Amino acid sequence: MRPIKITFLTDRMIKGHGVDLVVDSIADGLSKKGYTCEVYANVVDETFANRTSYKIYKLPGVGLTNFLVLERRIRKFASFFNSRDTDLFIIQSFPFYSLIPLLKKPVLVVDHGVISVAGLPLKRKIYYRYLQYSQNLSYFRKAKRVIMVSNYLLNLLPNHIKKKASFIYNGIDHYQNETVASGDILRFRQSLGVSAQDVLLSYVGRLNLTNQPYKGLAELADIYQNVSINDEEFLKNQGILCASNVEEDMMPLIYSASDIYTTCSQWEGFDLPVGEAQYFGKPSICYNIGAHPEILLDGKTGFIVPEILLDGKTGFIVSDKNEFTQKVKVLAASKELREEMGSAAKEFIQKFTWQNSIDNYDGQIRKILNIGPDEKLLPPVIKAEETKTAIKKKVTVLIVNYNSSYPCLKECIDSFKEQTYKNIELLIFDNNSQNNTIDLIRKNYDGLKIINSEQNLGLGEAINQALKGITSKYVLISNFDVTYDKIAIEEFVEHIATLDNKYVGLAPKIKLYYQKEYIESVGVYIDRNFYLGYNGIGQLDLDQYN
Repeated sequence: MRPIKITFLTDRMIKGHGVDLVVDSIADGLSKKGYTCEVYANVVDETFANRTSYKIYKLPGVGLTNFLVLERRIRKFASFFNSRDTDLFIIQSFPFYSLIPLLKKPVLVVDHGVISVAGLPLKRKIYYRYLQYSQNLSYFRKAKRVIMVSNYLLNLLPNHIKKKASFIYNGIDHYQNETVASGDILRFRQSLGVSAQDVLLSYVGRLNLTNQPYKGLAELADIYQNVSINDEEFLKNQGILCASNVEEDMMPLIYSASDIYTTCSQWEGFDLPVGEAQYFGKPSICYNIGAHPEILLDGKTGFIVPEILLDGKTGFIVSDKNEFTQKVKVLAASKELREEMGSAAKEFIQKFTWQNSIDNYDGQIRKILNIGPDEKLLPPVIKAEETKTAIKKKVTVLIVNYNSSYPCLKECIDSFKEQTYKNIELLIFDNNSQNNTIDLIRKNYDGLKIINSEQNLGLGEAINQALKGITSKYVLISNFDVTYDKIAIEEFVEHIATLDNKYVGLAPKIKLYYQKEYIESVGVYIDRNFYLGYNGIGQLDLDQYN
């Protein structure tokens, strides 16, 4: 048996998106089973940068444009992916589905569903309708197997696709071993102005009323305002508290501090937050749509408000807000019922584990590649020359300093301390500064090399003098007023190792400090009048210079 390599293709690997969590969990789990996994995505941030079980690669940006152009740009990657030594592609999202007919190795499709288009602007309606029809009528026909994330989504497939499809539930136990102290819960509720006697209703999701009306956030807000529990306190500021861009490690505290989880979503292919709330022993209330009956037991782990119908005139779902409100009141009025349902919820949700999901994916992969269920996977073979390149080459960071403030230089240094690439040496060349910043740096940082010049040599000569004593394979020349993403040096080293020796160096994309979504520079230019300018300055970063 030879090693098996799996290539995941997905639109993004960033914080706060359910599909990204699924890709990370499955790639990590399959890697631990012996598969060699790699993930390619258009948009990548630092959320999964510390994963060591698999590799993430950022593809050149394809920009923001209409779906047909996106697919055309993605299809240009076909020859690259066909050149990869892979055994199986797992494709998770649009626009990568359009690659399926062009790939030479088998494809396992994972479909998380296409949202309801009710209430969407016309352009977005067309977009999602195109996704639905192109997948079911064209792309999925060429896939070896199709996996849906719920039985509800499986039953929506046309029969010719359903024959080679099955469903695998997502896991919900990614917060395992996360216990929250009662004192922390009390302090968090107090910080929100919620007393121990108040009943706190929670909802987790993106706050996007225009582009995601199916989430029912406007309706949920209306229901919140009509629940008379403690009018004076509950309806303060319309009774709703909003915490945006919450850090992931805060979620266990938020779920634990809540009393009831509520959602008025009018379409869900799975609904991870409903499961997460139950994982923390909280009863939930939702409408009887999508996969909700699969992940919530009506009357036992929460309430599922009876079926709702589409309004033929508007296309919106007509729901029974009164009954939803009554269910909230029933749970809010009885602490005993909340505890009873919460306990049942915690027990019921235990079957939704990532290990179960990974085992099921493993079974599907073995069927596609004709690997016996008991056949052992071989670890990847690393050739001698690959072992050499795997050794992390030392990177010396050279910072030329002149009269910087201590907080400025400290922030620069700290960003190097947080790098995922650890074989880093810091060298500061001080150009005869006239303040005490270097003294403070010496006092607060161990292991830094500092060269003190007796005079200000200027930037260029200071760099030349410092370079004479550097023996590292790579040198990163940095200003002192710059901070770096955690994966910056990792990406530098990986990329420069792929280039031939006609290249002498690399430069990064630089963002504005106070408006990080805007570009400061993607390189300089000199015009015929010898004026020096910055390419891209002031432009919104839409990956146009990647």
